[in-house]
Amino acid sequence: MTRSVTRSETRHRFLVTAAAGLLAAATLLLGTPAQATSVDRPGTSSERFLAGEPYTGMFADPSVLRAQGRYHAVATNHDGLNLPLMTSDDLGTWTPRAPLADATAWTGWSGYNDALPTRPAWAAQARSDRANGFSQWAPSLARVGDTYVAAYSAARTLDDLRRSCIGLATADAPEGPYTPVSEEPTVCFEGSPRGVIDPDVHVLRDGRAFLLWKQEGIVDVQEPALMVQRLSRDGTRLRTGSQPRRLLELVRGTWKGGVIENPSMVKHHGRTYLFYSAHDWHSDAYAIGYATCRGPLGPCVDRTHDAPLIASDETVAGPGGADAFTDLDGGLRLAYAGWQPGRVGPYGDHARTLRVATLASIGRGSDLLVLDRG
Repeated sequence: MTRSVTRSETRHRFLVTAAAGLLAAATLLLGTPAQATSVDRPGTSSERFLAGEPYTGMFADPSVLRAQGRYHAVATNHDGLNLPLMTSDDLGTWTPRAPLADATAWTGWSGYNDALPTRPAWAAQARSDRANGFSQWAPSLARVGDTYVAAYSAARTLDDLRRSCIGLATADAPEGPYTPVSEEPTVCFEGSPRGVIDPDVHVLRDGRAFLLWKQEGIVDVQEPALMVQRLSRDGTRLRTGSQPRRLLELVRGTWKGGVIENPSMVKHHGRTYLFYSAHDWHSDAYAIGYATCRGPLGPCVDRTHDAPLIASDETVAGPGGADAFTDLDGGLRLAYAGWQPGRVGPYGDHARTLRVATLASIGRGSDLLVLDRG
């Protein structure tokens, strides 16, 4: 048990350190577009997230929503933005969203294009020079009824352990900007010193919506687990009377090491799949697995207990933070982030960049085949 928590602490300390470095850099670069483009380095953590310019840089823990005939992707905060959001017509070329209509009301930069410019009242302020900045990661986008919903995890406290909760925000359009729905978080977990992270919103064709998340473990008491609970019809709160359920729990002595996280659920060809990431996110041991479930509330069976579905190879290191979705042709896709081989970990300008894999079911649908790693 202690081993799991130690690795989780390491993960969060790396994230806080990396985020602090990026936000400090952004403080110097958000003055004018001229300053911003002078340090633009494609394919790295230093690439600027500029509207109208194709983007290939840091985009960790992605989530992709198919809406209005195109794709919309969000990721962990980067380049001084709480919620970076970009769009694509082909899942190949991605372009950051347009600047906010009132961009200069938020910063001195007219190109400011944060899709979640308002810091939730409950989230800790990430830096002193911008009151609305906060540490956000592993978001999820979904359409619930006529509303677009963004789920996100954020630090309630930014001490060494970083206690996190999950919040929801809504918008009238998939590009946002999104506005927090409440001054209080939607999900917390007081039993663990680190709380909950990695939300995912899963919506069925009949409109029922569910919120998934990773619940941190409790030393000598409870293993980390992937959780789910029913959402209200409008996707803005947990459904009254609903209860959280455990879908999948960490099993030790496998390729997962001491971590299981980043749940993502999708229904494809009548079968419900639950994807997850495991092991250390800042290493080439990080990888992607999946389970099949009877339905959104489980039960689930791990189909990759002995080996991951997508692991490191000569093209990508430490693939993870995956999000499953169906493309415009109905195909099963998996958006994920990975390091360049030999450039693993949050050092210098190393970056976890966006890849989109193509999957197919085989046999009776329980087994998945990776046709293209993206």
